[in-house]
Formats: sequence, structure tokens, C-alpha cells
Amino acid sequence: SSSRCYPARVSSAAAAAAAAAAAAAAAADVTLHESPQQQQQQQQQQQQQQQQMLPCTSLLMGVGSAMSRCSAAAAAANTVAAAAAAESAAAAAAESAAAAAAAAEAAAAAAKYLLTAI
Repeated sequence: SSSRCYPARVSSAAAAAAAAAAAAAAAADVTLHESPQQQQQQQQQQQQQQQQMLPCTSLLMGVGSAMSRCSAAAAAANTVAAAAAAESAAAAAAESAAAAAAAAEAAAAAAKYLLTAI
């Protein structure tokens, strides 16, 4: 199928997000020990960071939806394969039933022939 999953990309994006979250946590920790003026500067920096993070967040959301689409496609492919297998099994069963019926018919004909021969 044309749809493929890229776990490596997902994990690198997740790692980048985790690093950004750790940096934000460190910045928040530093903020606790600063003067009001420094805190204001820090808040402005954090807002800028959050705005810069928006594309990354939307990228992660996109990756998530791509993965769910990929797993849905895989499930659909599995369903199609299972349906095809069931269909071929049914066809094989029908063939063997037809063969069994033909064999029974041949046996009946042979029995009739034997009875008339006696």
C-alpha cells in the first residue's frame, strides 16, 4: 500500500518536544528566584517560545493523525486480506463439496451397475 508509518520521525519529533518541555520547566524554575522585572522579561520570552512551539505542536498532532490513518489503513488491509482468505476457503469448500458429490454419484452409478450385473 502507498501509506507508510515513520516511527523514527515520530520519535525524533517527540524527543524535540520533550527537550522543549524540559527547557520550559527549567525556565519556570529559574523564574521562581528572580525579581519582578526579570520575571516579566522571562514571561515575554516564554510567550515567544510558546509561539515558536506552535508549529511543532501542530506537527506532532499531524504525526498523530497520520499514524492513526496509517493504522486504520493497515486494519482495512487486514480485513480485506481476511475476507479474501475466507472467500478462497469458501471456494475450496465448494469445490471439495462438488468433488464429494461427484464421487457419491459415481459410487451410486457403480453400485447400480453392480446390482444390474448380478
